[in-house]
Amino acid sequence: MANSNSTIDEKNHVSNSISLITTGGTIGSTIESDSVTVSQGEQQLRRHIQQVCEHKKISLTTRAAFNKNSEDLTPQDWLTLINSVADEVADGTKNIIITHGTDTMAYSAAAIALCFRDLPVKVVLTGSCFPIDHPNSDVTVNLLGAIA
Repeated sequence: MANSNSTIDEKNHVSNSISLITTGGTIGSTIESDSVTVSQGEQQLRRHIQQVCEHKKISLTTRAAFNKNSEDLTPQDWLTLINSVADEVADGTKNIIITHGTDTMAYSAAAIALCFRDLPVKVVLTGSCFPIDHPNSDVTVNLLGAIA
């Protein structure tokens, strides 16, 4: 009986490492002069998720695919994102979180799903309605949901 539980535990074990691919969007933005900008937010997002992962004892690696508002994405950006995912998979990553703007997240998710149909890797896209420095920011709760 102990052996079968051990097998189940091994199959359900979640790796304690995550690769974060950032792309910009509101989740990677800050408020500057009554507007949202991606220019400074990416670094703040990386520091923030690093703190969340340290608290949960999760190893984190990060890479920026690009840093844009999602409404400005082009097909070339989707290829860049797909290549970033492929690079992480080739490096042996089992858990990937992609931070992304919500305006075109569905298009990026579709592109990734079409290119990686039977991928044995967990890929989660997450975004936010408010930037990290907004009083109503949903960045932390969305990152925690992506990590779970």
